[in-house]
Amino acid sequence: MLSAGSAQAAYRVSIDAPASLRTLAEANADIVRFKDVPELSSTEVSRLAAEAPTQLKELFAVEGYFNPVILVDVKNGADGVSEIRIKVDAGPRTKVVSVSITTAGELTQGEDAAERMAKLRRDWSLGENEFFSERGWSDAKAGTLAALWAERFPRARFSSSEARVDADANTVEISIAIESGPSFRLGPLAVTGLARMPQSAVVNLSTLRPGQPYSQRALLDYQERLLSSGLFDAASVEIDTANTDPSSATVLVNVRERARHSLTLGVGYSTLVGPRVSAEYKNLRVFDFDWQAAVTTKLARDDRSFSIDLLSYPLPDLYRNMASASLARIDVSGVQIIQQQVRAGRRRDSDTLSRRYFMAALREQLTTPVGNSIQSAATANYEMRWARVDNPVFPTDGYALSGAAAYGLTLGPDAKGRSFARLTGKASAFKSFADGWLLQGRTEVGQVVARDSAGIPQTLLFRTGGPDTVRGYSHQSIGVRQSIPNSSDTYSLGGRFLATASVEVMREVIPNWYGAVFVDAGDAAERVQDWSAKMGYGIGARWRSPVGPVRVDLSYGQATRKVRLDVSVGVTF
Repeated sequence: MLSAGSAQAAYRVSIDAPASLRTLAEANADIVRFKDVPELSSTEVSRLAAEAPTQLKELFAVEGYFNPVILVDVKNGADGVSEIRIKVDAGPRTKVVSVSITTAGELTQGEDAAERMAKLRRDWSLGENEFFSERGWSDAKAGTLAALWAERFPRARFSSSEARVDADANTVEISIAIESGPSFRLGPLAVTGLARMPQSAVVNLSTLRPGQPYSQRALLDYQERLLSSGLFDAASVEIDTANTDPSSATVLVNVRERARHSLTLGVGYSTLVGPRVSAEYKNLRVFDFDWQAAVTTKLARDDRSFSIDLLSYPLPDLYRNMASASLARIDVSGVQIIQQQVRAGRRRDSDTLSRRYFMAALREQLTTPVGNSIQSAATANYEMRWARVDNPVFPTDGYALSGAAAYGLTLGPDAKGRSFARLTGKASAFKSFADGWLLQGRTEVGQVVARDSAGIPQTLLFRTGGPDTVRGYSHQSIGVRQSIPNSSDTYSLGGRFLATASVEVMREVIPNWYGAVFVDAGDAAERVQDWSAKMGYGIGARWRSPVGPVRVDLSYGQATRKVRLDVSVGVTF
């Protein structure tokens, strides 16, 4: 029996082999695994050395090397520790010389049968003249079945699969036969797991239609909508392939409702608003109506707010009604804003496109170094966001577009009844390259169409600056500078025009950690002709956390000639 009782190695091993085979041997061969086990007898060492060629040949065959020549040399070292030297002549690697794929079942029927068969053969990953390996063989079979299971044929299987190896010729002939089974089409929903909520909360989130061809992607999209609805802790969507008619397969939907009441408390620090505490209470069935509510309180150095948000259960065609009321105090760039706002409208969230339609009424009490004023407005609003990214938490490929349009009337005593329009657009792009390089870019433009800014609430005008806009400047500090009479100091108000842009290059240094360099530019001005880019440059570190990128940026604002350190979490589209 092998035992551990001393730190001294039992023997030393060196392997002279191609890098991939040496790595395989060092990770799996007994001759390597037991070299540090002390008190091995000379008999045991001799046995391991004698068995090494046989074991290594079995390991190398997994990678397609069936005729390696393996020489083992055992000598006593000057210090009395045995030295085992293994030399490997791998020989030629086995190649695939032919692939035969035959099919049976409904896969071979219908107008698109020839196209499906051609795609099946085209997507087979272990083709002629490819090097053979056990992993490649397994991956090719698994990939083929996965493709069939994903679209229309969830009962597909191999009726036979064979890789005939000619070890002397170093060739492999592959032959597989696929039984596709019937083509499945979707039937009725069967919902389980509901306790308090109506079945419509589940059914209305489905875009599945009876009779449509089965698609695993469509079921997963439905499952994701259930999970993102805020109503369920867990959800699964699958079809019944065993006890159902393939032409009308039952869709099995199982959900687990979230707790009706929940309270979340938070404490933290942000370079945007300083230290903060927060509390959020959620009720998923308000007064036993088909509505959910969230009551949120936040206390921070520069941002204090209280809000109530109501959201209906899902309605047909993915719509949901919404209403909200909020009260906030915001201190930014030398001014104080006390804001009250109410909203009511609808939203629709599909797999890639989110839309909002709502009416809003806003009242602000603005305090500046030169006095107070009240500004109010009522607006009709439309907002949209369209995203196609590989990962919404940490996107590395894809793009996102968002835009908003509003038409409103000012209601304040200083400018009552003036009409205005507000337009914004934003684009973000993400691209990954070889060796862990990532490129990100974004741009944003905005315009308030009005004769001047009189009477328009500050929230509806534009400012910029901060970690998600122009780094190197404090949060929302870039705007229309205002002079203070009899003083050299200034303060900032919002402007009617905004334009910003950013380019960032990242590279993964160690797993899930990235270094970054970036250049930002932007300004908020009263008129387009007054716009002048404020530049920001910097370096940063990124941690790919489960909740999104944690970003630490050290940036320099060219206009202020100051260096800032900012910490933020998440990605903003």
